[in-house]
Amino acid sequence: MPSALLYLREEVGLSGAPWESFGAKWQALASLWLRAEATLAGANLVYIVLLGVGGVIFPLAKFPAGARPVLELLPTGALSTGLRSVLQQGSAFPIGNAVTLLIWAAVAITLAARTFRWE
Repeated sequence: MPSALLYLREEVGLSGAPWESFGAKWQALASLWLRAEATLAGANLVYIVLLGVGGVIFPLAKFPAGARPVLELLPTGALSTGLRSVLQQGSAFPIGNAVTLLIWAAVAITLAARTFRWE
C-alpha cells in the first residue's frame, strides 16, 4: 500500500468496510500516480500536446481563428509565436509574448514554492 494511503489509514483513522472498499480503488489509482514511469509518461503526454497546440509543430495561424487567442496564452504558444517573429522577420521579441511568459513563470514559481515539500 502506498505511504500516502497508510498515512490516511493510521493518522486520520480511516478503517472498516468503507475504507477497505475505497482503499482498494484508490490504491489502484494511486499506484499509477506514484510510480516514476507513470509520472514520466504523463509529463511526456503534456509535452507532446503542448507542442501540437502551442504552435511549435503547426503554426498558430493554421488553427481556427476562435482558438488562436487562447492558444497564444499558453507558454508554448507565446514562445513559438515570439521566436517565429524573431527568426522569420528579424524583429524584436514581442512584448506581449514576453509578458505572457513572465506571468506563466511567476505563477509556476509561486505554485512550486507553496506546494513543494521535501519528504
